[in-house]
Amino acid sequence: MITLLYKKKGEKEDLKKWRPISLLNVDYKILAKAMANCLKKLIEKIVNPYQTCGIPGRQIADSLTLVQDTIEYVKSQKVPTALVSLDQKKNFDHVSHKFMDRTLRTLGLGVFFCDVVTAMYRDTSSTALVNGWKTDPLPVLNHLVVGKKETSTLGFRKMIHSLLRDYAALDGSDDDSDDDT
Repeated sequence: MITLLYKKKGEKEDLKKWRPISLLNVDYKILAKAMANCLKKLIEKIVNPYQTCGIPGRQIADSLTLVQDTIEYVKSQKVPTALVSLDQKKNFDHVSHKFMDRTLRTLGLGVFFCDVVTAMYRDTSSTALVNGWKTDPLPVLNHLVVGKKETSTLGFRKMIHSLLRDYAALDGSDDDSDDDT
């Protein structure tokens, strides 16, 4: 079930001032939390060191410093460079379940663990509560429910990690952050 919650800021007529809330059953939440606790032990090993969002001990200031230092370096060395900035707004709305499954399996997290995470997203659907009326079920294809924060955050982090790894391979950088996974 999905319902909307007003953010208590701005005009109520502005759809951006409302956020969807997924209502999940308690059993599901307990399972998601248990899976998240397993991931917490591994997160620093499996997420690229350049990524700071949501990783304990890492701060966005580290990323900003890296960007500033890189800009300073390429200017001083006159290196032809392009800077790409990716907007992560609504990031959980755009992660493919198939991509997340392949990524988890590639990391070697174990068949059982991967199967459980996959089962959490397989054949899922949501209904929306609109003005007191419940819609027919709609399939959830490329969305990571924020109520499953820990597994969805890992999925998004791994998507960004894959992009960073591919970039490092393209430019010849030595990114060995995958060696211990």
